[in-house]
Amino acid sequence: MISLKMLGRVASGFILVLILQLTVIAQDKPVYALVTYIKADRGKGGDYLDLIKNYGSKMFQERVNNGEILSWALYSVNMSTNAEDGYNFVGVSMSNTVSGFMEPKTSPQEFMKKLMPGASDKAIQETLDKYGQVRVIESTLITQMLDGLPNDGSAKYYEINYMKVPDGKDAEYIALEKDVYKPVHKERITKGEITTWSLWGTPYPYSDARPFNYVTANGFSNWDKMMNSNYTEAYKKVFPKGDMAKVGAQTGAARKMVKTEIWKLENITAPAK
Repeated sequence: MISLKMLGRVASGFILVLILQLTVIAQDKPVYALVTYIKADRGKGGDYLDLIKNYGSKMFQERVNNGEILSWALYSVNMSTNAEDGYNFVGVSMSNTVSGFMEPKTSPQEFMKKLMPGASDKAIQETLDKYGQVRVIESTLITQMLDGLPNDGSAKYYEINYMKVPDGKDAEYIALEKDVYKPVHKERITKGEITTWSLWGTPYPYSDARPFNYVTANGFSNWDKMMNSNYTEAYKKVFPKGDMAKVGAQTGAARKMVKTEIWKLENITAPAK
């Protein structure tokens, strides 16, 4: 298992949350994600989504059915407080083992032969080459779930908050997330304001150059829920004698919120058959 100290030192270029089945979170196993940052050329986003619908999603669905991965999803990045980010889509594969998504049992060419029976090797390769004509994979990384609340699968949007926790503050920050913010988010779920919450760290690859090392994610069913959530009311319900100003000061000392993104779910696999 990855130590808290290591997780605190490793920065995450990004972290995810996708629609996890309740059984996935409940498992007494680590949950990893392979996160792929994707840039679709201007005007070619629709072409990329068509390729995903017709081919890519079916490949990932077979990997889910085969037990290689738990799930896969594709998100479009609708908003970001960092205008310099180049990616506009994010692909996420989930697994209980890193080898589940790093060592696929079947190559893309073999998958395509099943999807295009009778097609020549040349035709299959030309179809695969279309991906390179409409999008570029900018980078990938592996993330690990540290905590989370069950997801009912109704989230269409996610608010992704990127955190930088300095050395020596990991235990303090994680305690705040688990002991304070998690109960508040649970109340928000009960009230129907959000659909899920989770906390992630990035165990690999390590680099001091990465500006983030923790990320939280909140799922919403629609924009109105996202814009009108009453966080203060939820906090007072859970901690009637609590001091929000004090908690806010403790949080500010333990981490810096670096960036926020809004993702929209575009495609997702079904649970394993």
